[in-house]
Amino acid sequence: MKYLIVSFVISLVLALAIYFTGHAFISDDKLVDAAVPIPFAGCKQIAELLEKEMTKRNLTFSKRKDAIPSLDGYSISWPLLAAYGMIIFLSVVETTSLLNGVVAEGSGANEKGAVAIVSISGLPLLILIGYLVGRWIGARSRNHGILAVLTAAFLTAAVDKALTAYFIPAEGFREVFGSEKTVTILLTQTGGLFILLSSSALIGYWRGKGMRLLKYLQFLLAILPSDTSAALVDLAVQEAGRVNLQNSK
Repeated sequence: MKYLIVSFVISLVLALAIYFTGHAFISDDKLVDAAVPIPFAGCKQIAELLEKEMTKRNLTFSKRKDAIPSLDGYSISWPLLAAYGMIIFLSVVETTSLLNGVVAEGSGANEKGAVAIVSISGLPLLILIGYLVGRWIGARSRNHGILAVLTAAFLTAAVDKALTAYFIPAEGFREVFGSEKTVTILLTQTGGLFILLSSSALIGYWRGKGMRLLKYLQFLLAILPSDTSAALVDLAVQEAGRVNLQNSK
């Protein structure tokens, strides 16, 4: 948990650095604003890098038996997985929308054309991110992983549309989406984004759940000394040979 919190702080510092540096040296404010959420998409990678490096250090300087986390200790609680899944989702959703808006504005497309550009070009990326986040949740959750996936997708859709409702005035909403800014329309958009993210994330979750033990073994091999890692692999090969011999009888 502490590594995820530290990674969030690092991402926040990077986002602030992009914001202030970008506005100081780049004239296109919309392009800078689109780049600000990008560091939050890397929270997971930063946290896992910190986890590996700190565990290696604990192995070097500590003789405690719990220096290496067990398979259960390697798992992350579902509320934390949901929270960081939402952060990653939101960073990608907002960055994609802002970047595609900049592209649409530069291309000279009208407002409705800009919406089409945003929707079509951003769809593959959202599906991919949904799958990757779901796979990560599946690999790092011990239980309630599906609940974490659904919670992350729902909160992302709800927050994104809440931002839309707050920042886009009624007239602008009508010009962009071709309809009034009503609760029904916002709920429909929320449901569509939720279905898109949750469906791809659930596929990734199923894949990640099957890779949970593999990911844990990869983590062990990354933090252990090379001779210990080789010995662990040899033991696994010997055990596999023994099981194969028993099954062939």
